[in-house]
Amino acid sequence: MANLFDMMFQAHTKMGTIRIDTSTAISSVEINSQTYSSAHSDDQFNNGSLFLIAGSTLTDGQVRRISDYDASSGQFTFSSNVTSGGSTATTFGYTTPEFPHELVVELANMSLQSIGPFTYTNRDLGTSANQTVYSFGSTIYHKNFHQVDIMGRVGSSTDNPEWDTVYNWNVIPSTRGGQNLLVFDQQPPINRDIQIWFSQQHGRVQMSTSGIDERIHPELAALVLTEKMYEYRNSQNRGSVEFDLQRWNDAKRQVQEAKVRWPVYSPKSKPKLFVAGDGEARGGDRLPWAPPYGPS
Repeated sequence: MANLFDMMFQAHTKMGTIRIDTSTAISSVEINSQTYSSAHSDDQFNNGSLFLIAGSTLTDGQVRRISDYDASSGQFTFSSNVTSGGSTATTFGYTTPEFPHELVVELANMSLQSIGPFTYTNRDLGTSANQTVYSFGSTIYHKNFHQVDIMGRVGSSTDNPEWDTVYNWNVIPSTRGGQNLLVFDQQPPINRDIQIWFSQQHGRVQMSTSGIDERIHPELAALVLTEKMYEYRNSQNRGSVEFDLQRWNDAKRQVQEAKVRWPVYSPKSKPKLFVAGDGEARGGDRLPWAPPYGPS
């Protein structure tokens, strides 16, 4: 599964803004360059990103903001500790603060949100006797709901819940900032799990290992971030650099091609309106609470 490290590393590589080196020494808080110990100036890479690529399973795949660079020793200091010190021969990459580390993280999140929304399911609710109104809970109260399923019968297993899609429900907004409510027109069968299908943007990623939704191809994720980085650079120079403008246009074209080549999976939507005998919409001809799915 691709993560934030992969997305940022590949985007910087496409941008040509990353340099690769091998360390002579590494600890949990700093790493020393083997090649460029006197090739740069003090603090030149402060606030850039440092990628630990290969050398130790304890440190590989971690990225940190560079808090300090000492030119005389070629030493990079991390903004926060990595998991553990790696081997002395560690391949790493580093960038200048042209794209500050925190900015690239924010651009990555903007990129992921531009690909969505994504469809998810939640199964935290269960039906109770004499209850037609259910609170979603703080984790999903503001999402866009488009399908509700109820467990087919009491005793259905976790692996085979025998979901039955229902249609006699509505979502009612609560107070501002409060939890929305799922309201059924009639009492659903009791002691059944409720599965809610909802759409939302990609969750925020922050750490190196923060996972990217597997529905997004890694190349698509990297290309969308690359496009955002060129957009930022073009805005910074007010469109005065023709090369950057051309590369931004190229990146936008590549993103569109990638979306066609690796489309993000989305389940087929179903109409909320119940149509008797419509097997395609209902998955069967049962009425919403027909036996054995009606109240017991």
